[in-house]
Amino acid sequence: MAVKNCWEEQNCGDVRNQCPAYPDHGQDCWRVAGTLCRGKLQGTPEEKREFCLFDCGFPEKVAKGGS
Repeated sequence: MAVKNCWEEQNCGDVRNQCPAYPDHGQDCWRVAGTLCRGKLQGTPEEKREFCLFDCGFPEKVAKGGS
């Protein structure tokens, strides 16, 4: 199964004017500063590294090729 974009996986709704990961970084959102995740504004990639890699789980799904 193809990997969804982060905003689909996290059920963010319409992110077109809200999230800097849209439209080109839906599968590498952890590399983008200021993304929205679970309704909260995230910081720089360095600041959100632990959350993205250990709490979110989305990067791992991308690495495995499916959600």
